[in-house]
Amino acid sequence: MKSKIGLFIILFLLLQSLIVYSQNQNDVSKIIPGKKYKIVLFDDKEIIGKVISIDSLNVTIQNEYKETVIIPKNNILYYSSNLTPAKYTFSALLLGGISVYAGDNTFNGYQNKVKPGINFNLAGIFYLSDSKAIKIDFGYTYLKPNYDNYYYSSDPAHPSSYEGGDISQFYAKGNILVGSFSPSQRLIMYASLGFGIHYMVQKEATIKYWYQYYQDSTWQQYTEYHQSESNVNALLSVGAALGYRVTDKLGIMGEIEYNLVTTNGFLLFSTSSYFPMRIGLYYNF
Repeated sequence: MKSKIGLFIILFLLLQSLIVYSQNQNDVSKIIPGKKYKIVLFDDKEIIGKVISIDSLNVTIQNEYKETVIIPKNNILYYSSNLTPAKYTFSALLLGGISVYAGDNTFNGYQNKVKPGINFNLAGIFYLSDSKAIKIDFGYTYLKPNYDNYYYSSDPAHPSSYEGGDISQFYAKGNILVGSFSPSQRLIMYASLGFGIHYMVQKEATIKYWYQYYQDSTWQQYTEYHQSESNVNALLSVGAALGYRVTDKLGIMGEIEYNLVTTNGFLLFSTSSYFPMRIGLYYNF
């Protein structure tokens, strides 16, 4: 049974190879003016477009940008009627979503919970092959602390309040991508490992709280002012993404990452680390 399955797989791969090979031709004399071709040169450069004319020395083609390109015949490795490029060159991405803090926010020596906030990401992917790529991305996350510390009073008549303390986080990083980027497939997926610079700024905050003296049960209101803070740190990120190409150029992408920020001497379990989760569009070039 196993031998039959193995034979079937071998035959299937051979058939696929024959199909691909049959689409690639190197007899330039058979090129028909007026038809569209993908022409691959000896330096692996691809030119896709409609052949305008052909003579004894050159093939003249109009590419997708309506530019006229003259190609010497002796520079053509092969041509094909299959217009799908062997690999993408570049993709631009615009994504947005939410970020979830991995721990508590430490601000002026006090710790507070942080509400999930919005994030935006602008990125460019440079394809090395149909399985490897490099991504450069820039991100922004806005977060707001959820006031929750020992100052909190459970007495409804004496509520505590927290104003300010908004957190803005910016980063720029490069990423190594490994996945599936084949133009012949509508799905795109990859795992990423990134390194970069992270900048965080937290605005000043005002805390008002009540304290009850047990001696005479009286209440006293106190006010604390926390100065703004900012810092620059290294960033390590790991993530994964899944996309679907809707047209030849435009697609939808979803991505999740874990951004590890080297704050306060910690790396893997830094309280400033967070999970950006986002979705958006990408455009292929």
